[in-house]
Amino acid sequence: MADPLAFLRKCREHYLSTIRDYRCTFHIRERESTTGELGPQQEIDVRFREKPYSVDMRWIKNPLRAKRVNYVAGRWQRGGRELAMIYPSGVFALLAPAGVKLDIHSPEVREGSRRPVDDFGFRRTLELIIATCERASADSAYSLSCIGERSIDGRSCIVLRRLLPYKGPEGPYLDRMMHIYIDREWLVPMACYSFADNKGSEPIGSYVTTSVQLNVGLSDSDF
Repeated sequence: MADPLAFLRKCREHYLSTIRDYRCTFHIRERESTTGELGPQQEIDVRFREKPYSVDMRWIKNPLRAKRVNYVAGRWQRGGRELAMIYPSGVFALLAPAGVKLDIHSPEVREGSRRPVDDFGFRRTLELIIATCERASADSAYSLSCIGERSIDGRSCIVLRRLLPYKGPEGPYLDRMMHIYIDREWLVPMACYSFADNKGSEPIGSYVTTSVQLNVGLSDSDF
């Protein structure tokens, strides 16, 4: 409570020393960039490995543009750009049933989420939160505080509230307020809720992780 940012840095150190891979169910709902409306709640089965950085996402509920995304750092490249194997959903699946390799930072892929696939995971989320706090720390509109404890998927979490000098979707920061749920035992961000206002009445995105299994021994065959 005295120094939440130092606590987040400690969480990152703990992650690096204890977690190699995991499986989970990821629940995501984001505001559409084109319409400004909240999209449907998506549910995704995820396999994740730190070395080499590997992500396999398979949509269980409400696939928007893809039903599966598979990315392993360095596996597929084109012109020095990292590629992921994308399996389209809906009618587009008929055009590429075996998947198509796309630049992970291309507009076609980035339309599906506010963050690219190489930014996924507990560690990258912690690093992004920490880096954003450090960047905003000199601004009087910034604050980071502990606001209590809540439960996510039956696990006790410490809840932090972060306020940023938000200037809208075109500004340098992604939100005005974020509630960050840190698992008390594992010290990982189980959930993040992002808002455009201080009261939490204008949601931007929610990112919740459930059914987490740590260090299950994932191998190349899982990706």
